[in-house]
Amino acid sequence: MNGAVLFDADGVVQYAADDWQGRLRSVLGAGADVSTFLGEVFQAEQPTLRGERDFEPILAEALTRWAADGQLRDALRAWQAITVDARDSRSG
Repeated sequence: MNGAVLFDADGVVQYAADDWQGRLRSVLGAGADVSTFLGEVFQAEQPTLRGERDFEPILAEALTRWAADGQLRDALRAWQAITVDARDSRSG
């Protein structure tokens, strides 16, 4: 089940990729509590939603706290992994 659905500017429905949390786990380490990590990042990213900060430094700081320094590229790849709904939402 998806926790969020994204609509891009032309109405295409996007979902988080099925394995995005697994991808994050591989970045953080096999025993990492991905839910706790996500909670920390979601809280820390609030300034980005207001346009006050960029997301990358916030994610990098979180990765450092989780002893996953140097994993920013892989974490961003996991974070940005989406699945586009194959149905054309504009055709109704």
